[in-house]
Amino acid sequence: MSSAYDTSIEPAEPLEPDAAPDAEDPTGIDGGWRDPDQETTSTHAEFDGDVGGLDPVARRALVLLMKNRFITRRSHRAEYDALVANTTLIRARLNDMYLSLELDPDLQVAYKRQVISETSWRYPTLLHATEWPREETILLVHARSLVRANRAAGHTRTVVDRADLMAHLAELTPATDTDRVGVTRRSTRAIEALVSSGVLVGRKDATAFEIDPAIEALLPLSTLESLLAWLRADGQPAHDPAEVRTDDDAATERTTAPANTDHTFAEQH
Repeated sequence: MSSAYDTSIEPAEPLEPDAAPDAEDPTGIDGGWRDPDQETTSTHAEFDGDVGGLDPVARRALVLLMKNRFITRRSHRAEYDALVANTTLIRARLNDMYLSLELDPDLQVAYKRQVISETSWRYPTLLHATEWPREETILLVHARSLVRANRAAGHTRTVVDRADLMAHLAELTPATDTDRVGVTRRSTRAIEALVSSGVLVGRKDATAFEIDPAIEALLPLSTLESLLAWLRADGQPAHDPAEVRTDDDAATERTTAPANTDHTFAEQH
């Protein structure tokens, strides 16, 4: 007797094969499901909860750059090379703080700058500008001029004696300043400040120093000319930058110093 109902069974649709099991689900039971709230662990994790994307050397390079006005390949080879190898990542992290990464491959120097808004809205600032005292500014100008003169003469290193620096400052001391002890004290502090900043390489009590070529990037020719204009306006002798100009100086660097040039050099750090 035939049934009034169709008891035949339709063939089932073929099942898709399960995804290959992963490290956290070796059985494949959960199908590779992930908790969307679960934190991603960095492949360079150095501590619990570390989600950073920089390797240890690049991290140390970034910290070193934040702590110093500049770093050079000569003084910090591994960190400088790490900055070059991870330029995009490190620049992104600095940009998040409204800072820019400046790299000079010729001088092999890296430094940071505060980004200035081109609109009326001001960015939050992390760095602040510090004005160097008169004596330190004079030494910066002198050191910058010596480096350019030596480079124009084909020399790669510039060494200056402490006595020459002291004599240069004494030469530019106003005649009305009769406190010779105070002049000597300020001159000594100025030399020590340039050693601390890395512009002069050597011990603070050394009799001679090498001038780091990075000064060319930190004190561009336009700024040098402005400071030289101040020295001339102040009635003090100063080397004309035209005397040490080299063929690789860009035409745009030959600018005229503004009439209201300040007498000190402001630096971000």
